Amino acid sequence: MVSYTCKYCGKAFKQLSQHNAHINKKVQCKIPRERVDDLLKDKETLVAQDTPANTSTLKFIDLFCGIGGFHLAMKSLGAECVLACDIDTKCREVYKNNFGLEPKEDITKLKVEDIPDFDILCGGFPCQAFSHAGKQGGLDDVRGTLFLDVCRILRGKNPKYFLLENVKNLTGHDGGKSWTTIHKCLVESGYRTYDTPIVLSPHQIGVPQHRQRVFILGVRNDLVEELLAFPPVSPVPTSIKTILLDDAPSECSLSQTDIQVIGLWEEVVQHFISNGTLDKLPGFPIWSDDWDSTHSTEGQADFKKKFTKQNREFYTEHKKFLEPWLIKARKNKGFTGARRKLEWQCGLFSKGDSLWNLLLQFRPSGIRIKRDAYSPALVAMAQIVVVGEKRRKLSPREVARLQSFPDSFQLHPSSSVAYKQFGNSVNVDVIRHMAKHLLTGMS
Repeated sequence: MVSYTCKYCGKAFKQLSQHNAHINKKVQCKIPRERVDDLLKDKETLVAQDTPANTSTLKFIDLFCGIGGFHLAMKSLGAECVLACDIDTKCREVYKNNFGLEPKEDITKLKVEDIPDFDILCGGFPCQAFSHAGKQGGLDDVRGTLFLDVCRILRGKNPKYFLLENVKNLTGHDGGKSWTTIHKCLVESGYRTYDTPIVLSPHQIGVPQHRQRVFILGVRNDLVEELLAFPPVSPVPTSIKTILLDDAPSECSLSQTDIQVIGLWEEVVQHFISNGTLDKLPGFPIWSDDWDSTHSTEGQADFKKKFTKQNREFYTEHKKFLEPWLIKARKNKGFTGARRKLEWQCGLFSKGDSLWNLLLQFRPSGIRIKRDAYSPALVAMAQIVVVGEKRRKLSPREVARLQSFPDSFQLHPSSSVAYKQFGNSVNVDVIRHMAKHLLTGMS
């Protein structure tokens, strides 16, 4: 009899429809430990792909260079960096320490005539103006207007290509007006680019981090008559285990307060797993402060009204367990603020589920729980992912691996600075993937 096997977890299905439903479900299936070595080998194969022809003669500039994600990607393809620029002093220090090239400080003061000739303009122009995590001032924000310097340099130097990166929210910001302005500026600078940016995340190409970003690729008008479509990406299984170190600095350890708070929520998870009344925790944010609250929701935003109502109903339905649990939890001094909230993003319960074998993230919105297939997006704030199985936070080196930086890369000596820098960085493997398409697949 014909069977269909999941290439991720190895589970077999008799019907193709069952197999496809399993593959396409929102929550990725769990990958057995014994498959981790295979995933590592798959990763090595991906990285070892051939370099596009003739890239060794290409030169690029690295605008808003950060600590060098673009540099590593382009250098791996044989291209040479002739100028870098970034406003952040600590990023410039790390960049020079790794590449021997000292970045310029301020793009607004870069004179076109002082820029060496180059073939490719690379840059992750400031994203705070468009990011959900920022104020979203868009092109009205001083950081957003730095994009106009990109166009100024394109028009002044006329390179063959450009490769730009930004947050996914760029396309929808201000009802699409920001993207319309950016697209128009690039086209009027003499380039062909896609009507809509490409969206790609590292986890789609085998790197265990979910980090959707938009990529804007362009070719000078005289070099191409029509752009070929960006080819679809075949899903690649991932596991956070592939980037973990055997040992990590002691500073990555959880505090006793962290452990106690996670332990409290673990009691909730294990209760519902063991008694079978639920097949998963609620999909809405669990706000324990609202469980026994009686205040009016009049005047609150609609989503807050909805979540408050859902939490009160959840508490009432399971009050026999939740009421004594809540009394005990509130006596714990660490059970404060956002730690009184839980965001379960793991879907249905699986055999052996425990907060101590999942990924956790202490966020302003609550403690977010995810499966260990891949890390949530790194951010430039103090929201370092906790690996439940290791009972610690990811180390700076592990975070570097999530951004596809090699272990030979020299990090900033301050862990807090390193975390911030990698949270702001581009993923090297994703940039390399985009650059290969730019140079060989667009025309």
